[in-house]
Amino acid sequence: MKLFFVSILLLSISIGGCSPDTGSTAPSGGTNVVKNPEKELIYTSVAESQEAYIRSLQTSTGALNYTPGGSRLCAYFSNYAAIGLLTRPGVTNEKIVKEYMDWYISKLNGNVNPRTGAAEIPGSVYDYQISNGEEITNGTYDSVDSYAATFLILAEKLMNISLENENWLKQRSEKLNLVASAMIACIDSPGVKVPEDFSPDDNDYLSVASYSYPAKYLMDNCEVNRGLLAAKRLQDKGVITDSVDYQLYMEKNAQGIESQLWNNGTYKWIDQAGSKTNWNNFYADAVAQLTPVMMGIINANDSRAKNLWDEFNNHYGQWSSGYNYSDFPWVFICFAAASMGDADRVEEYVKHIYSFTSKNTQKKNWYSSEAGELLIAIDLINNKTIL
Repeated sequence: MKLFFVSILLLSISIGGCSPDTGSTAPSGGTNVVKNPEKELIYTSVAESQEAYIRSLQTSTGALNYTPGGSRLCAYFSNYAAIGLLTRPGVTNEKIVKEYMDWYISKLNGNVNPRTGAAEIPGSVYDYQISNGEEITNGTYDSVDSYAATFLILAEKLMNISLENENWLKQRSEKLNLVASAMIACIDSPGVKVPEDFSPDDNDYLSVASYSYPAKYLMDNCEVNRGLLAAKRLQDKGVITDSVDYQLYMEKNAQGIESQLWNNGTYKWIDQAGSKTNWNNFYADAVAQLTPVMMGIINANDSRAKNLWDEFNNHYGQWSSGYNYSDFPWVFICFAAASMGDADRVEEYVKHIYSFTSKNTQKKNWYSSEAGELLIAIDLINNKTIL
């Protein structure tokens, strides 16, 4: 029976078929010749499982949960889940993403933290917990800069799908302006005074994670740089309507990453005096080295990107076979592999995940962002694109 089922699936894929009523857009026929039906089956099966997984995370308010039936709502994780969902566009997935984006917009902060009374960055978003059916917050987040940046990347991805989506976003221009302003408020520039207890305030155009966590991280800054590009593209289409020169900020931020964080063969994971990369520290030192190529700061063909990728895999090469270097699965690495065009390692990891999804399970600690990042990786490696 199992062999019969697999044969039917392979036949369906080879003639361009897709599962009925999924709401996804199937790959266009004609030029999409299947050269390896078994491999195609595995990729398709895993992608469909992650798509279904993310769909299952949506709550009645539009939020995307951390895990099915969980209680944590973290916008950063949800942004990556939603970006991943848009790699398989269609009526259902776009509706889920729009409902999530409206939830995010409904949570935009004002200039005062309601829990502490301290000054807040308008347009930031707190993490929430679901308790007795209510969404409550302690007035905290992991960052302001990356939350805003990844949300703007999501908005750009939605805009690019259709004119209808572009017009939907234009109806929310005021809120998107506010999200973009939160990102800009974190960038150490002449117009921004970073927290008084933070040093250096040197106008290097690097972003500070938040005023609660006054640090300039490599990972955050790479995401911010990509978020600035998204903001520019949204502005060019009239979705963002402010007058900020996002191109200037993007160029200055990239220069800051180069001048402040590149250090004798590796990137510093944090802009801090005396900071050096220790490859034996998986996170944040080693993982941070992957983000410049993932976010387009450097090209995958650049010798710098290749050297960093090779060195990472010299230390942590078992990731593609499914080995976890922490309790967290870190599908982020597979996303990096796809950004590098490392098809062999991506395929090995996808097969590892298939060993779970083929049994209708997910890998341990499989959060919303894990599913989203895997969908992004599959899309990047198959379509030869970048984020």
